[in-house]
Amino acid sequence: MEYLAAITKREICSVQNFNLASPGDTLPFWERVSTPSSSKLHVKLLEQFITVLPYIIPPSEIIQPILMHQDLHFDNIFVDETDPSKVSGIIDWQATYSSPIFTQSRFPSIFDCEDPYTWGAVHLTLPEHFDTLSIEEKKLAEDSLGRLRLKKFYELASRKMNPLLAKAMDAMRNDECPTSFIFYIVQQSAFDGPIPLRELLIQIYEQWDQITRRNGVTLKCPIPFTEEEIKQARQQAEEWGESFSEFENFRASLLGKDGWVPHEQYEEAKRAFENSKGELERLRNGLEHTL
Repeated sequence: MEYLAAITKREICSVQNFNLASPGDTLPFWERVSTPSSSKLHVKLLEQFITVLPYIIPPSEIIQPILMHQDLHFDNIFVDETDPSKVSGIIDWQATYSSPIFTQSRFPSIFDCEDPYTWGAVHLTLPEHFDTLSIEEKKLAEDSLGRLRLKKFYELASRKMNPLLAKAMDAMRNDECPTSFIFYIVQQSAFDGPIPLRELLIQIYEQWDQITRRNGVTLKCPIPFTEEEIKQARQQAEEWGESFSEFENFRASLLGKDGWVPHEQYEEAKRAFENSKGELERLRNGLEHTL
Protein backbone atom coordinates (compact mmCIF):
# COMPACT_ATOMS: atom_id res chain seq x y z
CA MET A 1 0.00 0.00 0.00
CA GLU A 2 2.87 2.37 0.81
CA TYR A 3 4.46 1.60 -2.56
CA LEU A 4 1.29 2.41 -4.53
CA ALA A 5 0.58 5.49 -2.42
CA ALA A 6 4.10 6.75 -3.15
CA ILE A 7 3.56 6.23 -6.89
CA THR A 8 0.27 8.13 -6.69
CA LYS A 9 1.91 11.03 -4.85
CA ARG A 10 4.58 11.09 -7.55
CA GLU A 11 1.84 11.41 -10.16
CA ILE A 12 0.24 14.25 -8.15
CA CYS A 13 3.56 16.11 -8.09
CA SER A 14 3.98 15.52 -11.82
CA VAL A 15 0.53 16.95 -12.61
CA GLN A 16 1.15 19.98 -10.40
CA ASN A 17 4.61 20.61 -11.85
CA PHE A 18 3.38 20.21 -15.44
CA ASN A 19 0.69 22.76 -14.74
CA LEU A 20 3.39 25.27 -13.76
CA ALA A 21 5.59 24.55 -16.78
CA SER A 22 6.21 27.20 -19.40
CA PRO A 23 4.55 26.76 -22.84
CA GLY A 24 7.85 25.87 -24.50
CA ASP A 25 8.60 22.96 -22.18
CA THR A 26 8.34 19.38 -23.44
CA LEU A 27 5.32 17.82 -21.71
CA PRO A 28 3.54 14.46 -21.85
CA PHE A 29 0.66 14.31 -24.30
CA TRP A 30 -2.11 14.85 -21.74
CA GLU A 31 -0.54 17.95 -20.20
CA ARG A 32 -0.24 19.58 -23.62
CA VAL A 33 -4.05 19.60 -23.88
CA SER A 34 -5.01 20.02 -20.20
CA THR A 35 -6.31 23.12 -18.44
CA PRO A 36 -5.89 24.40 -14.85
CA SER A 37 -9.37 23.10 -13.98
CA SER A 38 -8.64 19.64 -15.42
CA SER A 39 -5.34 19.52 -13.52
CA LYS A 40 -7.20 20.33 -10.30
CA LEU A 41 -9.67 17.54 -11.06
CA HIS A 42 -6.75 15.22 -11.84
CA VAL A 43 -5.14 15.80 -8.44
CA LYS A 44 -8.50 15.25 -6.69
CA LEU A 45 -8.97 11.90 -8.45
CA LEU A 46 -5.47 10.73 -7.53
CA GLU A 47 -6.17 11.65 -3.90
CA GLN A 48 -9.41 9.66 -4.10
CA PHE A 49 -7.43 6.64 -5.28
CA ILE A 50 -5.24 6.89 -2.17
CA THR A 51 -8.42 6.99 -0.08
CA VAL A 52 -9.80 3.72 -1.47
CA LEU A 53 -6.43 2.01 -1.85
CA PRO A 54 -6.44 0.18 1.54
CA TYR A 55 -9.73 -1.52 0.63
CA ILE A 56 -8.94 -2.70 -2.91
CA ILE A 57 -5.47 -4.23 -2.47
CA PRO A 58 -5.43 -7.83 -3.86
CA PRO A 59 -4.87 -10.87 -1.59
CA SER A 60 -1.61 -11.00 0.34
CA GLU A 61 -0.21 -14.00 -1.56
CA ILE A 62 0.14 -11.93 -4.77
CA ILE A 63 1.65 -8.73 -3.39
CA GLN A 64 5.27 -9.80 -2.94
CA PRO A 65 7.76 -7.74 -5.00
CA ILE A 66 9.48 -9.10 -8.09
CA LEU A 67 11.78 -7.72 -10.77
CA MET A 68 10.20 -6.52 -14.01
CA HIS A 69 12.10 -6.37 -17.31
CA GLN A 70 10.34 -3.64 -19.27
CA ASP A 71 11.54 -4.58 -22.75
CA LEU A 72 11.55 -8.36 -23.12
CA HIS A 73 11.35 -9.17 -26.83
CA PHE A 74 13.27 -11.30 -29.34
CA ASP A 75 15.94 -8.67 -30.04
CA ASN A 76 16.91 -8.56 -26.35
CA ILE A 77 17.12 -12.33 -25.79
CA PHE A 78 20.21 -14.32 -26.81
CA VAL A 79 20.26 -18.09 -27.11
CA ASP A 80 23.02 -20.68 -27.14
CA GLU A 81 24.48 -21.08 -30.62
CA THR A 82 24.55 -24.87 -30.35
CA ASP A 83 21.26 -25.25 -28.45
CA PRO A 84 18.65 -22.55 -29.21
CA SER A 85 16.43 -23.87 -26.40
CA LYS A 86 18.92 -22.45 -23.87
CA VAL A 87 18.93 -18.72 -23.11
CA SER A 88 22.50 -17.45 -22.93
CA GLY A 89 21.77 -13.80 -22.10
CA ILE A 90 19.25 -10.99 -21.82
CA ILE A 91 20.14 -7.33 -22.46
CA ASP A 92 18.56 -3.88 -21.93
CA TRP A 93 18.05 -3.97 -18.17
CA GLN A 94 18.12 -0.18 -17.67
CA ALA A 95 14.34 0.11 -17.16
CA THR A 96 14.11 -2.83 -14.73
CA TYR A 97 12.38 -2.18 -11.43
CA SER A 98 10.81 -4.07 -8.53
CA SER A 99 7.10 -3.89 -7.70
CA PRO A 100 4.29 -6.12 -6.34
CA ILE A 101 3.68 -9.11 -8.58
CA PHE A 102 0.00 -8.28 -9.17
CA THR A 103 1.03 -5.02 -10.86
CA GLN A 104 3.16 -7.01 -13.30
CA SER A 105 0.89 -10.00 -13.90
CA ARG A 106 0.64 -9.80 -17.67
CA PHE A 107 2.05 -11.52 -20.71
CA PRO A 108 5.49 -10.33 -21.84
CA SER A 109 5.35 -8.59 -25.23
CA ILE A 110 7.26 -11.52 -26.74
CA PHE A 111 4.24 -13.78 -26.08
CA ASP A 112 1.33 -11.34 -26.06
CA CYS A 113 -1.05 -10.71 -28.96
CA GLU A 114 -4.42 -9.07 -29.53
CA ASP A 115 -6.13 -12.19 -30.93
CA PRO A 116 -9.17 -13.42 -28.91
CA TYR A 117 -7.73 -15.59 -26.16
CA THR A 118 -9.23 -18.38 -24.04
CA TRP A 119 -7.58 -19.09 -20.69
CA GLY A 120 -6.85 -22.55 -19.33
CA ALA A 121 -5.85 -25.93 -20.73
CA VAL A 122 -7.65 -25.76 -24.06
CA HIS A 123 -6.53 -27.15 -27.41
CA LEU A 124 -6.05 -24.42 -29.99
CA THR A 125 -6.91 -25.26 -33.59
CA LEU A 126 -7.63 -23.60 -36.91
CA PRO A 127 -11.24 -22.49 -37.57
CA GLU A 128 -13.67 -25.27 -38.47
CA HIS A 129 -14.39 -23.60 -41.80
CA PHE A 130 -10.67 -23.22 -42.59
CA ASP A 131 -10.94 -25.16 -45.87
CA THR A 132 -13.50 -22.68 -47.21
CA LEU A 133 -11.29 -19.64 -46.62
CA SER A 134 -9.35 -17.80 -49.30
CA ILE A 135 -5.56 -18.16 -49.47
CA GLU A 136 -5.12 -14.79 -47.77
CA GLU A 137 -7.65 -15.65 -45.05
CA LYS A 138 -5.93 -19.01 -44.46
CA LYS A 139 -2.61 -17.24 -44.00
CA LEU A 140 -4.15 -14.85 -41.45
CA ALA A 141 -5.76 -17.77 -39.58
CA GLU A 142 -2.47 -19.68 -39.48
CA ASP A 143 -0.57 -16.63 -38.26
CA SER A 144 -3.17 -16.06 -35.54
CA LEU A 145 -2.96 -19.69 -34.43
CA GLY A 146 0.81 -19.45 -34.22
CA ARG A 147 0.60 -16.38 -32.00
CA LEU A 148 -2.04 -17.93 -29.77
CA ARG A 149 -0.12 -21.20 -29.36
CA LEU A 150 2.95 -19.26 -28.23
CA LYS A 151 0.83 -17.31 -25.75
CA LYS A 152 -0.83 -20.51 -24.53
CA PHE A 153 2.56 -22.15 -24.06
CA TYR A 154 3.65 -19.27 -21.83
CA GLU A 155 0.46 -19.46 -19.76
CA LEU A 156 0.65 -23.24 -19.21
CA ALA A 157 4.40 -23.21 -18.60
CA SER A 158 3.89 -20.47 -16.00
CA ARG A 159 1.22 -22.54 -14.26
CA LYS A 160 3.73 -25.35 -13.90
CA MET A 161 7.00 -23.50 -13.28
CA ASN A 162 5.88 -20.15 -11.87
CA PRO A 163 2.53 -20.76 -10.14
CA LEU A 164 2.63 -17.49 -8.20
CA LEU A 165 2.63 -15.52 -11.46
CA ALA A 166 -0.23 -17.64 -12.79
CA LYS A 167 -2.21 -16.99 -9.60
CA ALA A 168 -1.63 -13.24 -9.96
CA MET A 169 -2.66 -13.30 -13.62
CA ASP A 170 -5.85 -15.18 -12.74
CA ALA A 171 -6.67 -12.65 -10.02
CA MET A 172 -6.11 -9.63 -12.29
CA ARG A 173 -7.75 -10.74 -15.56
CA ASN A 174 -11.38 -10.04 -14.70
CA ASP A 175 -12.33 -7.48 -17.34
CA GLU A 176 -15.53 -6.64 -15.46
CA CYS A 177 -13.69 -5.50 -12.32
CA PRO A 178 -12.09 -2.02 -12.29
CA THR A 179 -9.38 -3.14 -9.88
CA SER A 180 -7.97 -5.28 -12.70
CA PHE A 181 -6.91 -2.07 -14.45
CA ILE A 182 -6.67 0.82 -12.00
CA PHE A 183 -3.27 -0.17 -10.58
CA TYR A 184 -1.79 0.04 -14.09
CA ILE A 185 -3.63 3.26 -14.95
CA VAL A 186 -2.56 5.17 -11.87
CA GLN A 187 1.13 4.55 -12.53
CA GLN A 188 0.99 6.57 -15.77
CA SER A 189 -1.88 8.87 -14.89
CA ALA A 190 0.14 12.08 -15.31
CA PHE A 191 0.70 11.06 -18.92
CA ASP A 192 -2.75 9.63 -19.74
CA GLY A 193 -4.80 12.29 -17.95
CA PRO A 194 -7.72 12.11 -15.50
CA ILE A 195 -10.46 10.67 -17.71
CA PRO A 196 -9.45 6.94 -17.60
CA LEU A 197 -8.77 7.18 -13.85
CA ARG A 198 -12.11 8.89 -13.18
CA GLU A 199 -14.04 6.19 -15.04
CA LEU A 200 -12.36 3.42 -13.02
CA LEU A 201 -12.99 5.24 -9.74
CA ILE A 202 -16.66 5.59 -10.70
CA GLN A 203 -16.78 1.85 -11.42
CA ILE A 204 -15.19 1.15 -8.02
CA TYR A 205 -17.88 3.35 -6.42
CA GLU A 206 -20.61 1.48 -8.31
CA GLN A 207 -19.19 -1.97 -7.47
CA TRP A 208 -18.00 -1.12 -3.98
CA ASP A 209 -20.02 -3.76 -2.14
CA GLN A 210 -18.82 -6.61 -4.40
CA ILE A 211 -15.18 -5.45 -4.29
CA THR A 212 -14.98 -5.01 -0.52
CA ARG A 213 -16.98 -8.17 0.20
CA ARG A 214 -14.20 -10.19 -1.46
CA ASN A 215 -11.72 -8.57 0.91
CA GLY A 216 -13.90 -9.07 3.98
CA VAL A 217 -14.61 -5.35 4.44
CA THR A 218 -17.98 -3.79 5.32
CA LEU A 219 -17.65 -0.04 4.90
CA LYS A 220 -19.48 2.65 3.01
CA CYS A 221 -17.56 3.82 -0.04
CA PRO A 222 -15.44 6.82 1.07
CA ILE A 223 -15.50 8.50 -2.39
CA PRO A 224 -18.96 9.74 -3.41
CA PHE A 225 -20.22 10.37 -6.95
CA THR A 226 -23.68 11.77 -7.67
CA GLU A 227 -25.78 10.44 -10.55
CA GLU A 228 -25.34 13.75 -12.36
CA GLU A 229 -21.55 13.63 -11.93
CA ILE A 230 -21.45 10.10 -13.32
CA LYS A 231 -23.65 11.04 -16.27
CA GLN A 232 -21.52 14.08 -17.16
CA ALA A 233 -18.27 12.18 -16.65
CA ARG A 234 -19.30 9.39 -19.03
CA GLN A 235 -20.57 11.78 -21.65
CA GLN A 236 -17.26 13.65 -21.51
CA ALA A 237 -15.32 10.38 -21.57
CA GLU A 238 -17.17 9.24 -24.69
CA GLU A 239 -16.47 12.52 -26.51
CA TRP A 240 -12.86 12.54 -25.37
CA GLY A 241 -12.39 8.89 -26.34
CA GLU A 242 -13.56 9.55 -29.88
CA SER A 243 -11.24 12.55 -30.23
CA PHE A 244 -8.34 10.71 -28.62
CA SER A 245 -8.76 7.69 -30.92
CA GLU A 246 -8.74 9.96 -33.96
CA PHE A 247 -5.59 11.69 -32.70
CA GLU A 248 -3.81 8.45 -31.81
CA ASN A 249 -4.72 6.70 -35.06
CA PHE A 250 -3.34 9.61 -37.07
CA ARG A 251 -0.20 9.77 -34.93
CA ALA A 252 0.33 6.01 -35.25
CA SER A 253 -0.07 6.24 -39.04
CA LEU A 254 2.81 8.72 -39.02
CA LEU A 255 5.17 7.21 -36.47
CA GLY A 256 3.99 3.66 -35.88
CA LYS A 257 2.53 2.19 -32.71
CA ASP A 258 5.62 2.86 -30.59
CA GLY A 259 6.80 6.08 -32.25
CA TRP A 260 9.94 4.31 -33.50
CA VAL A 261 11.14 3.93 -37.09
CA PRO A 262 14.25 2.24 -38.54
CA HIS A 263 17.23 4.53 -39.11
CA GLU A 264 16.89 4.32 -42.87
CA GLN A 265 13.31 5.62 -42.65
CA TYR A 266 14.04 8.44 -40.23
CA GLU A 267 14.30 11.31 -42.72
CA GLU A 268 11.14 10.23 -44.51
CA ALA A 269 9.25 9.93 -41.21
CA LYS A 270 10.55 13.33 -40.12
CA ARG A 271 9.29 14.98 -43.32
CA ALA A 272 5.88 13.30 -42.96
CA PHE A 273 5.65 14.54 -39.39
CA GLU A 274 6.54 18.11 -40.34
CA ASN A 275 3.94 18.06 -43.13
CA SER A 276 1.28 16.81 -40.73
CA LYS A 277 1.73 19.31 -37.89
CA GLY A 278 -1.34 21.26 -38.97
CA GLU A 279 -3.57 18.19 -38.82
CA LEU A 280 -2.10 17.15 -35.46
CA GLU A 281 -2.83 20.62 -34.09
CA ARG A 282 -6.41 20.43 -35.35
CA LEU A 283 -6.91 17.08 -33.63
CA ARG A 284 -5.28 18.38 -30.45
CA ASN A 285 -7.66 21.34 -30.39
CA GLY A 286 -10.54 18.88 -30.76
CA LEU A 287 -9.34 17.14 -27.59
CA GLU A 288 -9.23 20.46 -25.73
CA HIS A 289 -12.85 21.14 -26.61
CA THR A 290 -13.96 17.87 -24.97
CA LEU A 291 -12.53 18.85 -21.56
